[in-house]
Amino acid sequence: MKKIVALALALVLLAALCLGGCAKKPAEQPAETKAPETAPTAAPEPAPGTADLNTVTAGSLTVAISPDFAPMEFVDVSKTGQDQYVGFDVTLAKFIAEEMGLNLVIKPMSFDACQAAVQTGSVDMSISGYSWTTERNENFNLSDYYYAGDNETEQAIITVKEKEGALTKAEDFAGLTVGAQTASLQMSLCTSQLPETTVIKEFSDIGTAVEALRNGNIDALAVAKGNGDAIIANNDQLAFTGFEFEVAEEAENNVILLRKGADELTAKVNEILAKAYAAGYYGPWYEDAKALAGIETSEEISYDDEGNAPADEPAPEPAPTPVETISAGSLTVAISPDFAPMEFVDVSKSGQDQYVGFDVTLAKFIAEEMGLNLVVKPMSFDACQAAVQTGSVDMSISGYSWTPERNENFNLSDYYYAGDNETEQVIITVKANEGKWVKAEDFAGLTVGAQTASLQMSLCTSQLPENTVIKEFSDIGTAVEALRNGNIDALAVAKGNGDAIIANNDALAFTGFEFEVSEEAENNVILLRKGADELTARVNEILAKAYAAGYYGPWYEDAKALAGIPTSEEISYDDEGNAPAE
Repeated sequence: MKKIVALALALVLLAALCLGGCAKKPAEQPAETKAPETAPTAAPEPAPGTADLNTVTAGSLTVAISPDFAPMEFVDVSKTGQDQYVGFDVTLAKFIAEEMGLNLVIKPMSFDACQAAVQTGSVDMSISGYSWTTERNENFNLSDYYYAGDNETEQAIITVKEKEGALTKAEDFAGLTVGAQTASLQMSLCTSQLPETTVIKEFSDIGTAVEALRNGNIDALAVAKGNGDAIIANNDQLAFTGFEFEVAEEAENNVILLRKGADELTAKVNEILAKAYAAGYYGPWYEDAKALAGIETSEEISYDDEGNAPADEPAPEPAPTPVETISAGSLTVAISPDFAPMEFVDVSKSGQDQYVGFDVTLAKFIAEEMGLNLVVKPMSFDACQAAVQTGSVDMSISGYSWTPERNENFNLSDYYYAGDNETEQVIITVKANEGKWVKAEDFAGLTVGAQTASLQMSLCTSQLPENTVIKEFSDIGTAVEALRNGNIDALAVAKGNGDAIIANNDALAFTGFEFEVSEEAENNVILLRKGADELTARVNEILAKAYAAGYYGPWYEDAKALAGIPTSEEISYDDEGNAPAE
């Protein structure tokens, strides 16, 4: 049996806070933040001294969030673009950006990828329900605490309704399987406080974990209390077990993660946090986030996402949902935007425009042919598949190859061709090992990374030696960082994805090894919900039209060029697949 090691951070809580770069509690912080009598009626003036702040994009504050953690940060499916991200942390991010006089750009990604993005400097900070831990204090600049109700103060475990109140002591979980999110406080609490015989199963996102609990794949799920309230409010077959973890004082509130050494930006953030605290904003923001998440704790929404009082006019009625798509007039497509040149993020853009690549161009073409508005939903690769199965998206277009398991669990489209991205499956490594490992047996005893629920994971487990350690990652970006930092020896990727990674990382190279790939796995398919036959048939018609028109080749070449792979002299088609103007 091969060893599959999931990426996790062993979080150890410290009993005392250090000074300087460590997070500090506001002086004499009360146990509960009270709501202000009235909402602020005017936008605050930008804080002095922000003009010279060094951010990754001039004039903008780029913030990473993991939008699967209601009521702290989650997606409002009635909205699109940047407006779809809501919750306490999003309101706080907007307040910080406004105080700095900057435009807020939200970058959604998995929880562990958020932390990697801060360290690599691709975002300015991450605001995503973080608690203080020793490891985070070593690897990041941490802000002062901010208070977010019982979301971090209480850490609990949820289960199915039949077991409500049945698991109240740590020893009750002996022999059970308990889920927790990768790199989270809950993962640390599970490993430190539950019995050794408890199986801890980690998930890259909360949505997939909830589905696993609903489907009986795990017995229970560790969550922050506020997050548990939101999950149960929207899943009446789930409930709290009755067990609560013991939480150290320093982990009871939240901190913002900033890059180590970003002292000026950290100081400015702390000034703004102090201002929000003094104004009493935290209580109302948290109550309103709960109400937005479907937790009946507020009679009405008293503040909007920016912290302002709402206008008098009533909210518009939601559009009726047609049979063929989940949202009237829209085609909702899940992608995992860490897989260039198939789907990735153009950091010069924001909102829906930031998602580019072959699959995004294809999604736009399909939506346009159907006369629908395209709504791209970014999430981790395995979460994309879960979203299709639960019906929260219409389909997922994310570089999928045909596999027997996918054929059983989804409606699969006809094949579409995307160059060598799926035809060739390879392994990359650091430059020093270029061409060194050309046979499967060369990887004996080495650690090879692969993305969760991917074709590459399947190929690694079936074709590499038994003593190869297969380490799985929820997203490619984190895996590439692990390779660069020497935490893994090599990384299995599609050839086209490897081209893109190496084009932007001159310290990496191909090993010289290629997997054997079956014929049915050489091209790509789109995943649709099982039974969505009418929608599948329409998709297949459109794929046939794109194939007949010869669009695939130019789209793929253009996606390579966008990803920094110099294979086209110019961009011959735009993102919608149209030829440029004369």
